[in-house]
Amino acid sequence: FTYEFATAGSNSCFVGQTPRKANGPGQIFEVDATVTDVYLVSAIDPNIIVGRPVVYIVVDVYSHMVVGLYVGFEGPSWLGVMMAIENTVENKVEFCRQYDIEITEEEWPCHHMPESFMADRGEMESKNADSLGKALGIKLKNAPPYRADLKGIVEQQFRTLNVTLQPWTPGAVKKEYKKRGGPDYVLDAKLTLREFTQMMIEMILQRNNYHYMEYYPLDKDQALDKVRPVARDLWNWGISHNHYLKNVHPDIVRLNVLPEAKVTVNREGIYFEGMYYGCEELARQGWFVKGKTQKVPIAYDRRCMNHVYVKTDNGKGFIKCDLLAKSSRFINMSLEEVKSTRYEEKLSRSLYYDETELQEEVTLSAKLEAIKKEAMKRSADSQDHSLTKSERKSNIKGTKAVEREKLRKEQAYELGKSPNEETDEPSIPGDHVIPLETYKPKSKLGLLAKLRETEEKKHG
Repeated sequence: FTYEFATAGSNSCFVGQTPRKANGPGQIFEVDATVTDVYLVSAIDPNIIVGRPVVYIVVDVYSHMVVGLYVGFEGPSWLGVMMAIENTVENKVEFCRQYDIEITEEEWPCHHMPESFMADRGEMESKNADSLGKALGIKLKNAPPYRADLKGIVEQQFRTLNVTLQPWTPGAVKKEYKKRGGPDYVLDAKLTLREFTQMMIEMILQRNNYHYMEYYPLDKDQALDKVRPVARDLWNWGISHNHYLKNVHPDIVRLNVLPEAKVTVNREGIYFEGMYYGCEELARQGWFVKGKTQKVPIAYDRRCMNHVYVKTDNGKGFIKCDLLAKSSRFINMSLEEVKSTRYEEKLSRSLYYDETELQEEVTLSAKLEAIKKEAMKRSADSQDHSLTKSERKSNIKGTKAVEREKLRKEQAYELGKSPNEETDEPSIPGDHVIPLETYKPKSKLGLLAKLRETEEKKHG
């Protein structure tokens, strides 16, 4: 598994208006991201402007077919690339249905992995991308810095989509509005992320199925078969003649685009970032046995840490593990929230030890010392020095039985007896249940203020 870099002048590059050559669908998928020229509003409160979304598009170089899409607020980063790659293998009929758009399989027949991906170095050149190549045998090609022209097909798709959608996107960024006193396009924002994604899907469907690419260089065989330079027609023709597409289960793709970590497994479970995970299958295999410790690779989704996935068969399989009861306080938290919670717990423990436990330990030592002195004094005053050591140790079992009987009589219950020894009136049982006060967690700001005050005292 190696990274490859495209170079200007090679037959596989895009220079000017000459498209990079690919021998069939799936040989090269280009992936790129852009911050769109439109402001969106919150789906919960349309008065709240949430900013400009990031759009990731994956395009097949051979046919110019858009095969993957992600619209959100991630990145540009690996998390956004991860979502776009995952979408390339997703069934597009089901994907569109999530946005109330009904299509047929023929309208968007793309649910495959390619032979190679072409992307920017900053996103694909990372450890997160390694397992994708190792497990699935996919080459990751990276464009050199400042060479957007080497991903010309996807770049052209972005330019076209931005220009075409602008008349239908209130809140679109318009250069002419930047003049002093001109209208503020940000305040024109009306679309939610879902509505903007619907627009993107409709736009992609139109371009994939009906856009006539006038300058697409048809080869001789395509011309003889009277293939129209439309993305879907080129895709279908290429599949019937020569393609490089791979059918991979979406879960295996997700497994290998998720971040990976090597973690410790012991009798307590799988330990990762202060949390414990486990499952019945691994327990049956004897993973959680006393005295047995091992390191295993896992995949995890930092957006929700309810599960981790133990990788098997070199990334082609997995075992799902759930958060154990002892770590249930982290349920439905992201990794960042888990780290924040653990830091606050550590801070709270530190403050409690400095302010309360340390003082109480000193107080306890004084009390225990007083009890010890009293016992030593009483023993010295009443000890019979005429008894030998053997006589003192004799019949310990018998004397213990006597003390036990005496203690039982003293501690025996007598229900209905008045707690007031001065009166003989029996107490009347009643409803004496007193509700406990509801626990209210301390403010995080309060914890930080106490920490600051403690540090100031320490350092004068």
